[in-house]
Amino acid sequence: MRKPLILFFCASFVIFGIHQVLYNIPAIQTQLSQRSIIEIHTIIGSLTLLILFSLFQVKRFASQQVGMAFLASGLVKMIFVGSYFFFKFNTTEIEHPKTFTLHFFAIYFFYLALETYLTFRFFIKKD
Repeated sequence: MRKPLILFFCASFVIFGIHQVLYNIPAIQTQLSQRSIIEIHTIIGSLTLLILFSLFQVKRFASQQVGMAFLASGLVKMIFVGSYFFFKFNTTEIEHPKTFTLHFFAIYFFYLALETYLTFRFFIKKD
């Protein structure tokens, strides 16, 4: 269990660091606030981490069901993230909605790809 978590945290810090470096370069500085970037990474990263922990538990008790648990957890994550995105747009005034949408879904798909890689690499083994 330690290896997937180490890879998850390393990859998360790398993508967050790249995002911060890009945010601070004046030539390509985004119109998105620093708080929004941190909020997006925190929410999506936390959900991904929760899914990895739950897949570890599923593997311990019912290893044949890891694939189904992965699909179900991906659906639940999509619902939570979609709900957050929907409520964020409807309850707060976002200055640059296109920029926010681009950053939000780029980060979402990065964490989704990372979650998929870690699941297939460490949780689903060929018999």
